[in-house]
Amino acid sequence: MDSTAVIASSIQAACRDLDLPV
Repeated sequence: MDSTAVIASSIQAACRDLDLPV
């Protein structure tokens, strides 16, 4: 997995933790 995919999935995980729409 390249760094772009890692960053994108990290952002999505953070948004879910904060109950924000992705």
